Amino acid sequence: MLRLLALDLSSKSGWACGSPGLPVVFGVCRLPVTGEDIGAFLEAFETWLNGAIGETEPSEIVFEAPILDARRTSLPTARKLYSLCGLTELIARKRKIPVSEANLAQIRSHFIGTSKAPKDIKNPADRRKWLKAKTIARCHERGFKVTTDDEGDAVALLDYALSVRDANHSLVTTPLFANQEITP
Repeated sequence: MLRLLALDLSSKSGWACGSPGLPVVFGVCRLPVTGEDIGAFLEAFETWLNGAIGETEPSEIVFEAPILDARRTSLPTARKLYSLCGLTELIARKRKIPVSEANLAQIRSHFIGTSKAPKDIKNPADRRKWLKAKTIARCHERGFKVTTDDEGDAVALLDYALSVRDANHSLVTTPLFANQEITP
């Protein structure tokens, strides 16, 4: 049975896990502030991801492809974000779990019907906030009681990835599993 673990990788990594027609669990992995100590940052993520895989038992893993703005992203941050992707692929490979990445524009277009904020919103931060708010609102419309945009992005990624694998899929929530969180 297909059981997908979706990861929105960052220092606050949103995650969601589910199968077509079955309840979805989701949460956030908050990684420690380590400054330029990338090894400590990755060690914390490795510990969390191995635990999450053990608890959720996914048959596949998908993560959102990183998009970095060279003007605003520091070198240590860029190294951390790309390293999270590489470490995810390494852990999945060692566990023989297929892993893939998904494009943010495709995820947003699928989940909220657009990949861009309205043109009248000029400030990049405001455009990002608008897109995040739309994603959270769509999650709530679908019954997912996400509380952060990290959770919302992970649920959107899960929904997109499942739809790519099965166009007739259906994500559902139940009160028992609607707000579960795994912490490192």
